[in-house]
Amino acid sequence: MPKQKKYYFLFFVITFIVIYLGIIGITKNAPYRACENKKTIVNDKEYKGLVINKYLDEKNHMNETVIIKDSNAEILVLLNGDTSGLYDSINLNDSIYKKKESMEVLLVRDTHRAIYVINFDCDKIKKQ
Repeated sequence: MPKQKKYYFLFFVITFIVIYLGIIGITKNAPYRACENKKTIVNDKEYKGLVINKYLDEKNHMNETVIIKDSNAEILVLLNGDTSGLYDSINLNDSIYKKKESMEVLLVRDTHRAIYVINFDCDKIKKQ
């Protein structure tokens, strides 16, 4: 094999390895980063209102979805991956309260009150 072809071949092999390792490095942490992003989005929201809809969103990977009506608008809340049990406990017409910068949610139904701490368990995803 001529010397120039060896260099092209070596360049191709090294480039392929670098790209492959880069892709593996990026995609390996993608689920963890997505979980952390979801946690940040939920943490940054405040809502207080009435649950007007609850469903599994078939068009969006069966995400556990709740729609809350507050005094100004309807708020879409995605709870897919939450391990607190909040989604399963919610019924239509429940009142729900969450402060900004908190993962704690107060669920009120008639005289029953329950507090849930939304937990996406991102550390568990990171360890996989």
